[in-house]
Amino acid sequence: MEPISPVAAAGDSSGTRPALSPLLSEASTGPVALRGGCWLINVTPIGLGVRTFDGTLRVDRGPQGIAASGDLYVRPGIAVGTPERAVAGPAPIPGRQVPAFPIQAYVQYLRVTAIEPLPEAGIRLGFEAWEYDKQAGWSSRGSLSARMVRLAAPPEYPSAADYLEGDVARENGDVAARMRMGWITERLRRVTVEIDTAAGCERPIDNGAGFGWSELFDALGWDGRVVLSETNIAEPAEGSWSDAALTQAMAAHRDRSDLDAEWRYHILSVGRLQSEDRGLMYDVDDRPREGCALAAHWPVPAIAMWGAAGGHVFGGVPAAFFRAAVHELGHAFGLEHSPEDLGFMNTTEVIAAAGTPAQPFPLNIAWAYSPSDFRRLRHWPDILVRPGGAALGFATPGDAGDETLVEPGGLRLEVTALLGEVPIGAPVRIGVVLVNHGEQARMVPARISLRTEYVRGRVVDPSGAARPFRSLIACTESQPMRELGPGERLAYDLTLLRGTNGALFPGTGLHEVFVEVSWPVPPARMRISGSTTVFVTGAQSPRHARAAHKALATSELQLVLALPGTAHDQGMAALQEALGDEVLRPHFAAIEAKRIARSGGSRKAVRAVLGEDAVASASERAKLDSARRRRKSTGAKTRP
Repeated sequence: MEPISPVAAAGDSSGTRPALSPLLSEASTGPVALRGGCWLINVTPIGLGVRTFDGTLRVDRGPQGIAASGDLYVRPGIAVGTPERAVAGPAPIPGRQVPAFPIQAYVQYLRVTAIEPLPEAGIRLGFEAWEYDKQAGWSSRGSLSARMVRLAAPPEYPSAADYLEGDVARENGDVAARMRMGWITERLRRVTVEIDTAAGCERPIDNGAGFGWSELFDALGWDGRVVLSETNIAEPAEGSWSDAALTQAMAAHRDRSDLDAEWRYHILSVGRLQSEDRGLMYDVDDRPREGCALAAHWPVPAIAMWGAAGGHVFGGVPAAFFRAAVHELGHAFGLEHSPEDLGFMNTTEVIAAAGTPAQPFPLNIAWAYSPSDFRRLRHWPDILVRPGGAALGFATPGDAGDETLVEPGGLRLEVTALLGEVPIGAPVRIGVVLVNHGEQARMVPARISLRTEYVRGRVVDPSGAARPFRSLIACTESQPMRELGPGERLAYDLTLLRGTNGALFPGTGLHEVFVEVSWPVPPARMRISGSTTVFVTGAQSPRHARAAHKALATSELQLVLALPGTAHDQGMAALQEALGDEVLRPHFAAIEAKRIARSGGSRKAVRAVLGEDAVASASERAKLDSARRRRKSTGAKTRP
């Protein structure tokens, strides 16, 4: 979709981020200037033909004042005979609930900066318009003002008195668009949460003391619906759930998946998880933040830190189990870990460690989002909250609650490429080493991995275009830290092929890879970065060109790479095409070997795929060894 500017205001495209709408005093807005809740809005620009834009405006009235924000989506056109004779499609039908719009139609965030009463019950809205681009993020389209006149609402609106129309003007006074808005509900957003459970596992329904999903959504001002679906999903034969198995179970068992028509999130309660103790939010394909999983049968350690929960299985402690479900769902809503308080987005371990004899875990849980996260969920752009929207951590609007970033003294991040040159279509393997060259121990992440929330980066191609990447499994309930002593090194490897917006290395030439590692050390957040270069060479044969094209164009290949054991048809087809090409085969061999090992293949089959020329990082070889050990421990038959 070409960039659309419904208000056509002069603005920069520097990629700066929109702050949340300011809190306006009640005195400046008037007690009855604008009703709280969700308003259906339409903006029709002047001079853009049939182009028109629909969306919602959230008006949040509280004891401290009022805040408002909105989002716009382009309305699809309908061709009449030829595309040149297109007309605007039908307008959304006002109802008594918050509407959903197609994800790909999202174009703008509106940051309301002023709400002022006008004579005869009219209002003036001042707002900033921020255009969203999946590749570049946010760009400012300038400040605008709308003089809205109160009219009788069309009959389909639920409140005849809460309807306004007016002209939108640029800063120089020129009229840019016509705006219409009608109140539809007191709720700000509408979501559905589906909960499926494996056989014999508990459901996260409430905390056992009267706080459940209804209370959570009421506090947020959301229209939230919880669907308690399947209860007898079969556990895997190996006894614990891999990330691949979780992803496949979500696709197989969820009731619906039309994220354009419904903001539906999926929670899966299982026995045990292979990669984490308590829970995770998985996010590896082109539709991020859809699902999360909990380990109902994780044994809570019987030590003092865990209070009365110690010695029980996780699902048997309703307060801890439900809090973990809300935490992981918070990641699906776009939130990251927050050390601001002992609320939902802190981790279970931190909250448990903060317990006291008078208030041990889980009695010390704060049953609320932090004030910063609370405002984000009410006023962040739709695209950052809805499932299938922007990836976690991408183009997040800043606000006063964000942590201060600090460069940690005494630490250095060394970033190197395993190979200085790679053929087009091949994954690029990057080594990352965090070094403490200072004289004091520093608290750092226990692991540097794309399986944690600490690592992200970007690839800059020869033209200067930047393509971001971030964690593959977006957020887990546990993010352990460790002390890195003087002279110590913490090493890991990253295998890069696709990022949040597609292929990271789609063309030839010199690419610079920037890696950033950041982690919380309250009240600040440490950040350290480094970079390296990789030269991507061109296709060496027609077969190589075909295989590279398929690898770069197939988004499902990311599932196969990130989750060994996944059997996605299109992703597997792209992998097999790459393995069939003599140029790309060495670069994909370790990925196929991990898949075979996870699927129960023999050591002989793994060795046959690897061959002598396989390109593999140290961590990939370690994972292959780990997979072999797991098969031995479970009694699987192996052949020499």
